[in-house]
Formats: sequence, structure tokens, C-alpha cells
Amino acid sequence: KEIAEDPTFLSDPTVQKFTHAKDVISKAVGEGTAIGMESGPRPEAGLLTSQGVIESMFQDIIINNTPVEQAAKAAFYQAPDEYTPQEPAEASGRYWMDPSGEGPKVNFDQPEEAPASKDAKGKPVNVTTTDTDEVDREIERARKKVEDLQNQASQAQGPQRERLERQLKQAQSELERKDNDTYRRQHAKIS
Repeated sequence: KEIAEDPTFLSDPTVQKFTHAKDVISKAVGEGTAIGMESGPRPEAGLLTSQGVIESMFQDIIINNTPVEQAAKAAFYQAPDEYTPQEPAEASGRYWMDPSGEGPKVNFDQPEEAPASKDAKGKPVNVTTTDTDEVDREIERARKKVEDLQNQASQAQGPQRERLERQLKQAQSELERKDNDTYRRQHAKIS
């Protein structure tokens, strides 16, 4: 059962006062899209909408009685997580549909076979490499986030400082969880 049809909800004086707004919002929910995804899903828009900035702003206004202008400024200046595009991956051996051109076309991303390595006796040797570049960049971003939040929290006051300190604790916890050899080994790319 939806809350929009609940008699207790509908009898609330505030809800009755803004019935027209409830109707507009109910209609828009069925027809709308997420911010930045008007033309379909995009990684950058997904990152932005997943931050919960708007939701946190409304909570700050409602729960902490923060003035709207102050909460909006704090939300505007909140540092979002960073989207870092990745380098094109090596051939992965996958199939995909290519809709461009005349009709759909099935493509296959075939990896090139590396020449076999041999030991001193001429026997084939499996050579593997462990690449931690990506996880090292992730840890460096986490360090930078902690540093930025420390700087922001030291200059902020009131509810904004408390919010930044909560974010700082979360960021420090994330950094502590990631900045170790076990995490690097688990998230390294082995080829």
C-alpha cells in the first residue's frame, strides 16, 4: 500500500495544504529521470546522484533546523567523490553488439596471444605480472579526500563542522581499510 493513498497521511493538515504539490510530484516521479541521465545512464551522473548531497541537505534542514540558505551552501561546497575514467582495457575475449552501421553487428574482442616464455632448458614458463597501479591510485584518492576533509573541518563551524567531521571519520576508516598490503594484493590485477 502506498503512503499517498493512506488515510492518515492524507488527513495530515500539511499534506492537505499542499495537495497540489503532492499531485505534481506524484506525476513527475513516473515521468522523470535522474539528474544527468536524461539521455540514458552515465557513470558521471551515477556518481553524482549516489552521493546523497540533496538528501543530506534536506535532512540537515529538517532534523537540525539549519536555515535553507546555509544548508544549500554547505551542500554546494561538499566535495563529491571523483570520477576517474580508466584507460581502455586490453582485449578481454568478450562479445558485444554494435548497433552502428547497417543493422546490428556482433563483435568479438579477441586477446592477442603472447609468445610463450621458456626457461634455460627450453621448457615453457608461465609468466605473471601483478599490477597495483589502479589500487594505488584509489588509495591516493582516499588519502587526498582525508586531507581535504581535515582542512575543511578545521575551518568550518557549527553543523557544517559536525557533518564534515562525520565524513572525515568515514574517510579515515575507508583509508585505514584500504591502505595495507592485504588490500593491495586482493585488488591487484594479475596477468
